Amino acid sequence: MRLNALIGTVGISFSAVLVRLVDLPPAVTSFGRNAYALPMLVALALLLRRPSLRPLRPLGWLTGVVFGVNLYLWHSSIDLIGSGFATVLANTQVAFIALLGWLLLKERPRAYVLAVLPLLAVGIWLISGAGQAGSQGSDPVLGALFGVASGLSSATYVLLFRHSSKRLPPGSEIGFLLHVSLGGALAAGLLAGAPGAAAFQAAPPSAHAWLLVLALVAQVGGWLFLSRALRELPALETAVIMLLQPVLALAWGAILFGESASGVQVTGVAVVLVCVALLSVLGARSGSVAPAGPEDLSLTAPPEERTAV
Repeated sequence: MRLNALIGTVGISFSAVLVRLVDLPPAVTSFGRNAYALPMLVALALLLRRPSLRPLRPLGWLTGVVFGVNLYLWHSSIDLIGSGFATVLANTQVAFIALLGWLLLKERPRAYVLAVLPLLAVGIWLISGAGQAGSQGSDPVLGALFGVASGLSSATYVLLFRHSSKRLPPGSEIGFLLHVSLGGALAAGLLAGAPGAAAFQAAPPSAHAWLLVLALVAQVGGWLFLSRALRELPALETAVIMLLQPVLALAWGAILFGESASGVQVTGVAVVLVCVALLSVLGARSGSVAPAGPEDLSLTAPPEERTAV
């Protein structure tokens, strides 16, 4: 299971790099990766004879729509601030999960969550370049805003994923990912509109080839490996393994695209990674959090501790 978690994390860490290699508008890339994942998932479902093609409830489709919006925001952030920084910012989902649980589920966050949030905000501001010249990205401020928005939408997706997956029978991971990808393709297609459809059709063969690789490596392979491992491994182990994703994304961006950063942005990356590590590891030790996946992702106090603030 540890190997599955590691393989899945490495696969997903290539997402931002592959998005840049596709070199299409964000909504078009979001549509393509979801659309190309569909026949792969159908083939797997038929090959493994899983109950994967059964219709899901509307909540499953809603999960896919949120996923499509999340990809659009994240891909936009990649274009504006670079693959590595965009992936680091997307991992702010850990903090947003706690806040959404507080607002929507009336689950009071633990004290360490509230203590880390101001430091996390400082890290995001530093990644945006803190108003200094020479920062990485064509528009680091707007890229940081899109990155944080992608973290929020990712947290929403994760909570919906968790809620939906609890209502599915065992062995239906492929089916759930199939419906999520279909909902994601529909949402991305609406965001792309007619210009996006034209851009998708006119895209060079190389772009479609990279979209196929993105769908196979990240959309299908990465999440299928992770979905199984995250159900069975202890939360602390999965939290530590998943922290490799933003670190590897930064490494791939530097190696393949020569993405450099100002000292202020490097400091911001360090601050955000430390905050994400604290939220993940401390939450796992308290038995109340695991990283992104179909398991319990709450960073909140258990029922007996949910007192009024």
